[in-house]
Amino acid sequence: MKAKSILSRCRLLINILVLALALGALAASPSPTLAAGDPICEGGCVDWNAQQGCVRYQYCCVYDNGNFCCIYENQ
Repeated sequence: MKAKSILSRCRLLINILVLALALGALAASPSPTLAAGDPICEGGCVDWNAQQGCVRYQYCCVYDNGNFCCIYENQ
């Protein structure tokens, strides 16, 4: 009976270790690469009010050389 308990604990520790290694490998894996020169862009509402909702939208892009560009659009 004692051997079963020890074996069970050992399996639990091994499973936890394997899970930790898998999560670590997943976190360390490189993100998908973009073609050279493709910007990373994102946008969102930067000004709003209760009557009209979003009244100003901002859209920004960052390029692989560190330059960035933002465009503001009034709704």
